[in-house]
Amino acid sequence: MQTLKTLNVLILLLATSFISAQNLTPKQQERQENKVYFLTPEERDEIQLWFYQAKQKMNIDADTLAEYEAIVNMYTSKMGRLNDKDVNYSNDEMQEAFENYIERLNASAKELLNDEQYSLHENNAKVYKSYILLRLNKDA
Repeated sequence: MQTLKTLNVLILLLATSFISAQNLTPKQQERQENKVYFLTPEERDEIQLWFYQAKQKMNIDADTLAEYEAIVNMYTSKMGRLNDKDVNYSNDEMQEAFENYIERLNASAKELLNDEQYSLHENNAKVYKSYILLRLNKDA
C-alpha cells in the first residue's frame, strides 16, 4: 500500500513538472538552463530507493513523515543546485555549502523526530554525506 502511494506521488510530481515546464517565467527558464545534474539518473534513483527504505525503518507516523519528507526535499533540492552554472562555486565552496545544508537538515530533523528516529536519520545523513563528498572529490 505504501509503495502504491509512493508511486502515485512520483507520477503526480512528474506530471506536475511536465505541465509547469511548459509555462516557465523568464527567470525560471534561466534557472533551468543553468541547472547542472551532479548525479546520474541511475544514481538519483538508487539514492531515492535507499532513502525510501531507510524511512521505512524509522517508523514515523503519517503526519510526521509528511513534514520530514518536506524538510528533506527542501534541503536536498538546495544541495542539488550547488553546482549550477550560475552559482560558480569552487569545489571547496561547494563542499562547505553542502555540509552547511546537512547541518541545517539535521537541526530541523532533530526538532521533529523522536530520539530513536533522529538517531536513524543521523546515520542516514552520514551515509548520504559521505557518498556526496566522495563524488565531489572524485569529480574535482
